[in-house]
Amino acid sequence: MLHFSRHSSGSWAELETWPLIAQRLSHASADDVQGLLERVNELGRILNGLIESLDA
Repeated sequence: MLHFSRHSSGSWAELETWPLIAQRLSHASADDVQGLLERVNELGRILNGLIESLDA
């Protein structure tokens, strides 16, 4: 399970990148991207907590 959780960290990093690309290409507003990035960061904190608990 730990292996898959760590692998998902790479996918999480992509979740941070794509909204910024969409904004740069004028497919999303700055407000939309900001809201999405807040949610993505929360998911990152949850994922990191899971990885730390599995690694203990």
